Amino acid sequence: KEIGAESTTYENVSGIDSEGMRTTARDTSLIAAYAYKLPEYAKYAGVTRYVMPATNLSGQRVVHNRNYLLSTHIERKYYDKNAIGLNSGYTQLGGHCVVTATENGGLSYIITVMGGGRDEKGDNAAFYTASELIKWASGSFGYVTVLNPDSIVKEIPVSLAKNVDYVIASPENKVDYFLPLDTDVESEISYEMKLDRETMTAPIYEGQRAGEIDVVYRGEVIATVQLITKNNVRASSLLRAMDYLKNLLKSRQVKITLIVFAVVFTAYLILSYVAY
Repeated sequence: KEIGAESTTYENVSGIDSEGMRTTARDTSLIAAYAYKLPEYAKYAGVTRYVMPATNLSGQRVVHNRNYLLSTHIERKYYDKNAIGLNSGYTQLGGHCVVTATENGGLSYIITVMGGGRDEKGDNAAFYTASELIKWASGSFGYVTVLNPDSIVKEIPVSLAKNVDYVIASPENKVDYFLPLDTDVESEISYEMKLDRETMTAPIYEGQRAGEIDVVYRGEVIATVQLITKNNVRASSLLRAMDYLKNLLKSRQVKITLIVFAVVFTAYLILSYVAY
């Protein structure tokens, strides 16, 4: 339950059919993935032959792995050089089952086949299906570049700048995402930009945050990356002075001062006129 295998109930340690024992391919994959991360488990699950030394009660014995994807002692036709572990077995209710792993391009895959039967030749279809899935997974999935900083740019208007009226912003870094290798990035990937502000004010420095960009695949946001400015933008001293003056005139304190001055000046004019 801790790793999400909520539909599994074990009633014995042997895997032999029992009335209340249940599992699913999903749960078995979760358990196998957890076990695969344990170095010792993966190591011993891949041993094809083990020699048990003689004891005072028994002579030397040799035990062979019954996962025919790995071991060729009993059957050679199921061998797959790309299979790594993990377990196989058969029960009347569960059918032929095999769980294995494979690695390709730095990626690991868990392959789970359950409820397998015999094909028209009498062969164990679970092993053949597992081999087909190993080939399919390795050749069908991988990391696809879904965001390239060099191909996506945004021109953001700039105020108070010297000789320019916009600054270029682009994603801070590239994003590679695990997807089907035949993903058409242009048609299946979309982007949503969220600017911190619609207009930026000079001076602006290269690498300054300008907002975020979401990478969307099939309606789901799969990555969020900062938008940063790609160049410096110098401020215009004249425009900054004019802007300062404009803002100063808009300030409440200055407005009050001007009103008081106007009232005092008007009163002065009236008094001067009366005195004259």
